[in-house]
This record gives sequence, structure tokens and C-alpha cells, in this order.
Amino acid sequence: MKRLEYAVLVCAGMLWGCTHTRPPEMPHPELVRISSLPSFSSFTRKDKITLSVLFRVLEDGTIAEVRMLGSSGDPQWDAVAIDSMRHWRFNHLAGECPPDGIWVRNAIVVQAEEQIVMALAGLTVQSEREADSLYALLEQGTPFETLARNAEGTGKPVEPVPVNIAQFPRKVRDEVRKLRVHDFTKPIRIGERYVIYKRFEQNLLKTTIR
Repeated sequence: MKRLEYAVLVCAGMLWGCTHTRPPEMPHPELVRISSLPSFSSFTRKDKITLSVLFRVLEDGTIAEVRMLGSSGDPQWDAVAIDSMRHWRFNHLAGECPPDGIWVRNAIVVQAEEQIVMALAGLTVQSEREADSLYALLEQGTPFETLARNAEGTGKPVEPVPVNIAQFPRKVRDEVRKLRVHDFTKPIRIGERYVIYKRFEQNLLKTTIR
């Protein structure tokens, strides 16, 4: 039987807390890194729960405080889940963010999913135009490894790493899940960056899962 991980599906729609007012130039913060939450003893693949969670997000995207509005019904699970969410990450907040951060409310849907580990490498750039140009070159047959070395500016070979795709927000996970070996995604906006992922053969994996 395949192991089930409790993946986190982040719904659209985020509400700003009343502690601070968002400057007009500051975009809505976006979750860019998550992790699996603790399991329920009687949770099945068809089950899911929806939680309303308040995050106090600092300018660098780290989370200073987590408050769960309501409960899953299991106070012990709530406490462990809140501790896990403190290690999630939002994109870097552009504009003038107050020193103690801003409050953001997310609707979090939790359901069981099979753990999927893939050998992945990412090609990361800052602008949509550059991402589209690189994607066009990939479509024309330019090796991913060549573009990645040039983008990094180090000249080092690309080394894929094992990634549990449950760590990705839903929009990223849905795209990566479709990849066959040697396929690459279209540019995916993650926070203020754009990433193109390529899937490699499993035997190229390093030992540490990210």
C-alpha cells in the first residue's frame, strides 16, 4: 500500500487583517513553500477538512505567528499543525511592510494524498519576459542544463534533487505532477519569481529529500 501524506491545498482568496493596512504598492502575499501536516488516525483519501488560518507575515516572507480560527476537532492535532505552519514561507513582501508584519488569512484545505518524490531541477528567473524567452528556447531544443548553468552564472552542472512535491502550493504541485521524465513545465509564477521545473531520472537523485 502506498503511503499517504496529508497535503495542504491552499484556496485562493486571502483577507488582510485589521492590525495594519497594506500599502497600495504591496501585492498580496503568496504561500511559496508548505509542508505536510500531521495525520489523523481515521483519515481517508476521500476525507478533507477546511481550516481558516491567520498568519502574521514578516517582510522577508517568514511567519512570526499562526492562529487557527476554529478547530479541526482535535486540539492536539491543531497544536502540531500550527507548529508546522510556522515553518511555511510566503514570498518576500514588496513595499513598506510594518516591522511586526501584516496579518493574512488563508483558507486551508487538508486532504490525504499519495507521497510523490521526483528528481527535479529548477530554472529560476525574476521576470516573466525572461521566463518566456527561456521556455521558447527549451521548446526549440536548447538543453535545460545549458540554460540553467547560464542563469546561475556558476558554470556548474545541474544536479537534480529529490523533492516531495507535497511541499509545493497546489498550483505548482498540479503542474509538476504531470511531468514525465525529461519533461519540463511552463514558467510558473511563485511569489516574485518564475520557475521552470524539469524532471530527471530517479537514479540521478541525491540522498536528501527537500
